Amino acid sequence: MSSLSPTSQSSPDDRPHRPAPGPVPPRMRAVLVNAQDSASLHIAEVDTPIPGANDVLVRVKAAGVNRLDLLQRKGRYPVPEGDSTILGVEVSGTVAQISPEAQKISGLSLGDRVCGLCNGGGYSEYAIIPAELAMPIPDTLTFHEAAAIPEAFLTAYSALFWSAGVTEKSKSILIHAGASGVGLAAVQIASIDKPEDRQIIVTAGTEEKIAVCQALGATHGVNYKSGPFADVVYGISNHRGVDAVIDFVGGPYFQQNVDCAALDGKIVLLGMLGGPELDTGLGFNLGLLLRKRLTVVGSTLRNRDLAYKAKLTKEFFEYAAPLFDSDRLQATVYKVFTMDQAEEAHAVVQANENIGKVILAWQLKTGLTPASSISTLNAL
Repeated sequence: MSSLSPTSQSSPDDRPHRPAPGPVPPRMRAVLVNAQDSASLHIAEVDTPIPGANDVLVRVKAAGVNRLDLLQRKGRYPVPEGDSTILGVEVSGTVAQISPEAQKISGLSLGDRVCGLCNGGGYSEYAIIPAELAMPIPDTLTFHEAAAIPEAFLTAYSALFWSAGVTEKSKSILIHAGASGVGLAAVQIASIDKPEDRQIIVTAGTEEKIAVCQALGATHGVNYKSGPFADVVYGISNHRGVDAVIDFVGGPYFQQNVDCAALDGKIVLLGMLGGPELDTGLGFNLGLLLRKRLTVVGSTLRNRDLAYKAKLTKEFFEYAAPLFDSDRLQATVYKVFTMDQAEEAHAVVQANENIGKVILAWQLKTGLTPASSISTLNAL
């Protein structure tokens, strides 16, 4: 696995030749949602976006697929005002156009490899990354791996440290959807320099997914298909409860999250895959919130302002660069699809099949066929 650190690149003689990028065309290809049928995606020509003075125009090589893409496609995720309506919020590629101001902010130059969050438009040949959110990629990291990092790892980092307030004193952490892109990122981050007695507990739907989570740092796994998890998690924690819960499921899990949380614990809600309604069949007990002095935090990343994302990107990059460099963090790529296979890529995510990230690419690496798996987990 390779580093995100711009200081750990190989010497110029060892790096592949980077030809100067050609002129940016006025029109480009992009994956669009069929206006009459959201189940259908197609590639069409649209205007190439024009970057502002503080933006980096990226020639996209790969884009990460996220749950919010599926929701936006169905009209269930409002696009923030001013964002591109084209799907995709994270990309990797090369700098195609950059102003002196953006160069100063990002440290990037024309032709450099870059990844980061974009304000929509990732499923395109060209996309804009605000200069403050652009992270350089060394030659040792593939475009596919780089595209798997921004949304998953920034979300996991902010959930654990900013929302849940995880410290070296945190004894136990429960991560739902452990084998998702964000879940695997959270598992790895939580396990870095952890105290020996820290318990990192994940829930997942198959034993294979649990095994991958444990290979990347989880200490315990619970198959949610086997029944309610709260009692199992509470038992694993020696009846103390967990200090932090990272949840993507929502309503159906809320009471169980409260049940297995420790005194002064924090529950961070990042999604509502199971819907917003509480599972009243389990009997919601509001009193436990008071008696346990619990904090419930809801958090999203896409609709945060630029200042928040810029601070998060800078802090994460400084933290993560040496960890990717030493292979202590891994970008977990499940499968890579070509852009014209976007419907198939979405189907994999919708079915919860993936272990790690699903990636869309305009061109596959030599030797890969469409929908190839290049998961770094193959070596585990």
